[in-house]
Amino acid sequence: MLMRNEYNGWLWRTVSRDGGVTWSEAEQTDIPDAAVKMRLLKLADGRIALFCHPNPDIATDPDWLKHSSRTYRYPFELWVSADDMNTWSVKIDLQHVLPPRREIDLYHYPDGYVDEKDQAIYIAVDLNRNELIAITIPFGALERWG
Repeated sequence: MLMRNEYNGWLWRTVSRDGGVTWSEAEQTDIPDAAVKMRLLKLADGRIALFCHPNPDIATDPDWLKHSSRTYRYPFELWVSADDMNTWSVKIDLQHVLPPRREIDLYHYPDGYVDEKDQAIYIAVDLNRNELIAITIPFGALERWG
């Protein structure tokens, strides 16, 4: 499981090997995080897709994060791991899926699902807090970038 640690600047990871009864101690990952929602999806072949906002300019100062982190919801990316989130072999920038609405578009609250029959990932995301957009990512696109 990945989780955010409010105002820390990074995603954290914990592992359960018994179906969620017990969990390892949480450890910080190397994935920058603006203390905003990310989304994990698992494909039938075992790959894991992560929709996240890995902005490298996020400061790890808690006071800065409390006041500034929500303005750093870019880039909006899809990362894919084929080794249980140990590495991310695919990183796709989704920031400009649509023509820009403003200088820096902010993508909020991604959610979605994997459709194995259609061989696609469907994601819905709030764009700039005033428009809901849907993005379809065919599995083939994951192979092209991986």
